Amino acid sequence: MRFFLIFICLIFFNVFAGYAQQTQENETFTWDIDTIFDTPFDNTQEEPVTPTQTTSTVISRLRRRSFTFTNVYNFNIGIAPGWYDQPFSSNWDSGSYYLDRFIRMRDTFRIDAQVSDSLRVLSNLYFEIPSRTNINIQLGDFFFDYIFYEKVFYRGGKYEMQWGISPNYSYTNLLARIPNNGAEGPSYIFKADVPIRNGGLQALTLTRVNLLGSNSTQLPKKEDYGFGVKYNLALRSADFNLGLYYMHDMPVRSFLSIKTTRWNTEFYNEWLLSVDTNYDNQISGSVNIGFDRELIKDKLFLNGEIFFNGEENILWYDKETNIKEASISSFPEDLNLALNLLYKPWEKGNPRIYLGILYAPMQNSAQIIPGFRYNPWGNVSLSLSTPISLGNPDGFYYNNTFTINDRKTPLPFAVIFMISINGSIQFRQDL
Repeated sequence: MRFFLIFICLIFFNVFAGYAQQTQENETFTWDIDTIFDTPFDNTQEEPVTPTQTTSTVISRLRRRSFTFTNVYNFNIGIAPGWYDQPFSSNWDSGSYYLDRFIRMRDTFRIDAQVSDSLRVLSNLYFEIPSRTNINIQLGDFFFDYIFYEKVFYRGGKYEMQWGISPNYSYTNLLARIPNNGAEGPSYIFKADVPIRNGGLQALTLTRVNLLGSNSTQLPKKEDYGFGVKYNLALRSADFNLGLYYMHDMPVRSFLSIKTTRWNTEFYNEWLLSVDTNYDNQISGSVNIGFDRELIKDKLFLNGEIFFNGEENILWYDKETNIKEASISSFPEDLNLALNLLYKPWEKGNPRIYLGILYAPMQNSAQIIPGFRYNPWGNVSLSLSTPISLGNPDGFYYNNTFTINDRKTPLPFAVIFMISINGSIQFRQDL
């Protein structure tokens, strides 16, 4: 009955959002306040194409034969002191205190070559200390882009891409879902995008079989591939995305996402339907509704979300970050709430004070993440974060929290401090 009431409430909110459109227009450090408010911190990423750029300008830029060499350096050093149990709880033992230190250096060599009017190739090679594999030089993103008669845009290779909107619960990112006994590794994707009036159609196939491993001479089997299709419709009133994805040993999943801006607030709503064809066509679903709001111009930002997860035993691939390796994660079941605050007190040094709250009321489990980030110099940033898990020791956030160096024991309290030095040097030559 309670699940029924939850769905009724969310349907009401969805109808209200639709009415507004008609009347107006796990580790903890993977959580990043900058990504939640769509303000990327990593200055080594490719420059995005802004909406004001016309299609002809973009195509003209793509067709210019050239190659670009970029050297990106990143140096991280920090500590993560914490306790295995909540401080000052009845079972807290002062002997449980420990101190973990980490240091990581990475140098990335990126070559972006526009070979012809229609063909572009990008490759990333990086050297990392300490190395996470026995091979010092490792392959990052490596893919090609091909434009077919300016009608179809192909991309194929090794890279990650994402579906969905939610910055808190990326459950509609179906490309990150993996089978219980399937391959667990970086994605190799071949996709085709076809622009259609105010939107476009995307079709793709994906595999996570390690094509660079010791058994790479054998191609993935048919069941190692996933297949997906997504349609986007961008209207003045709202932006819609409808997607479908299937892979062997996984349910057929489809999602619908809606995003619109009203009253200086961005609202988003996502629905997911799952049909498990392997077990009597069992049907389940998930739904969320969230918002982003700028409370004080360029200073105070607020994000909130309600998420109901009706699926069970969901696994997804969590790619590596600058201080942790890739891992397999899960979503908290039933009702979930998220609230995020970001405050920028002044411009110099771009300081950010933030607070993230994740709460699973039906599990009596919560996680609070206060933190601070500051850039005292152009290539240096300081980060301080204290993830705290509260509630039932059997709850989701107590058992799925921050760990250092693959510790299997839950760490419900930690203090994470990191100094990052990063930057890049770029050389471009037109041919």
